[in-house]
Amino acid sequence: MVTMLDSQTHDLQAQADSLISWWRDAGVDVLIDEEPRNWLAEAKPVAGAGPVEAREAFGQDARPAGLAPATVAASPKLPDNLPDFIDWFATDTLSLSDFAVRQRLRPEGDPSNNPMIITDVPERGDAVAGHLLSGEIGALFDRMIAAWKIDRAHIYLTAIAPGRPASGQIDAASLEVLGPILKHHIRLAAPKKLWLMGEAASRAVLGTNVAEVTGRLHQIDYGGGPIEAIATLHPRVLLREPKSKARVWEDMQRLIGDVKA
Repeated sequence: MVTMLDSQTHDLQAQADSLISWWRDAGVDVLIDEEPRNWLAEAKPVAGAGPVEAREAFGQDARPAGLAPATVAASPKLPDNLPDFIDWFATDTLSLSDFAVRQRLRPEGDPSNNPMIITDVPERGDAVAGHLLSGEIGALFDRMIAAWKIDRAHIYLTAIAPGRPASGQIDAASLEVLGPILKHHIRLAAPKKLWLMGEAASRAVLGTNVAEVTGRLHQIDYGGGPIEAIATLHPRVLLREPKSKARVWEDMQRLIGDVKA
């Protein structure tokens, strides 16, 4: 017989698991600092120290209390070849400091394959699965590319963000920096065909929301020759809106060439 105490214990455990999962997604891997700190004491300013010196002096961010840290640093120096870029994307702790390295996922597949497919962020279970687009969303994605008569071994798949933000989304401020990084990635990969899945990918590459650019083929050129691109709803949206699958399939056919653009 399940007692009220058993039910309350189960509810508390579920709440604790949810909270721990949220902090894990945020990249927190320790519960306390190694040295004791009086969090109620006011930080004393360092004479003549600017923002950088203040951060070094206190060993923490010197921004006012209550302000969240910036997601990524602006204008990073990016490697000029694809293998080095992929290593940077997976390991950088300066420009991409908000994404825990141990939870990042590298691009998948051979960049010489087409199309290059871009999702926004890893799904919640991707880090554990060890690859992008896992679970139910990934199963739908696999069925979608199977309609092209290809599988994951014949595409190049990447995410705009190397790890999953705590919110599960890329906000506008983060996209301002991650967008140019994505364009640099596309330039290095030099695909002939590009599939942008979801709102963030559409805004990063085409500069507008996906509703305004769906239904037609787009041409972009980052200096390596013309790239044909489509922007569609993300597979996670199609799980909620199955009626939209036909419209996405039409765009997928446009990219492959079966439907007149």
